[in-house]
Amino acid sequence: MWNARPWTPELRAEREALSLLHWLRDQDKPQSEWLDAIAADQTLTEPVRQRALQFARDWNNATLLARVVPAL
Repeated sequence: MWNARPWTPELRAEREALSLLHWLRDQDKPQSEWLDAIAADQTLTEPVRQRALQFARDWNNATLLARVVPAL
């Protein structure tokens, strides 16, 4: 599936946040530790941090999957 949305700063933050969550998942970190890891990561910009926190809280939510899958 092709994503034809214009590449905006918001979409960049979303993409970076999702990449971070995938990395945390692939590191076998339990989901309960994701929020602390995101909050402690000083390399993240605030928009990326906020999106990552939002995604981490909603990771198992079917609505998140519906929102994220087209963005990939």
